[in-house]
Amino acid sequence: MIDTKNQEELFILIGNTLKKHAECYAIGGTAMLFFGAKDNTKDIDLVFLDEENRDSFIAACKELDYSEMSSFEVYGGKKNKPIMLTKGNERFDLFIREVVNFTLSDTMIKRFEERHDFGKNLAVNIANHNDIVILKCATDRKGDKVDIMRIYDKFGIDWNLVYEECLNQEKIGRKRAVIDLYETMVELDEEYKLKIPIEIFNKVEDKIEEKLKKYADKNI
Repeated sequence: MIDTKNQEELFILIGNTLKKHAECYAIGGTAMLFFGAKDNTKDIDLVFLDEENRDSFIAACKELDYSEMSSFEVYGGKKNKPIMLTKGNERFDLFIREVVNFTLSDTMIKRFEERHDFGKNLAVNIANHNDIVILKCATDRKGDKVDIMRIYDKFGIDWNLVYEECLNQEKIGRKRAVIDLYETMVELDEEYKLKIPIEIFNKVEDKIEEKLKKYADKNI
């Protein structure tokens, strides 16, 4: 497991190892450590906007004796899996724009709240906590719902923002965005007793019904 101090030390080490400047976006538990919403994380989730930045980061990690591992064990057959690097108990999950069933959209990037510089050449931008919720709906890994509850307990969740971003995700090709949100909300309601505003449930259910009707009409 990686705590806040370990994470900062790793970023500084990589920042000093990088041969040129690289910029990335922290999501998941990585961002939650910056927010103080979590004490530790088992992996560091980073999103890059292009291969050049990710390749530079990977090269620095390999110089520090990290090695690639298969992503199938963690992500199975899901699309848009990351390149995964590991050394001992440390693991990096490195994406380019596409994070399983979601895209790091321009609207998400505009909401990134902080930027931290590490070492000589690494800049890490920190995701808005509401967007972390959206991404955790997409990845649906063990512990994601617990993390959503941690975010809710510390900050609350702007469900209207979450819903609007899911609609935006559908516009840019992520057709399961609203369905993933609905499934997550149901689980949070039933298993974690999180009281999500009924109007949000209604909006999401109406959107799914609209999608089903369009599909049915198309196949008549």
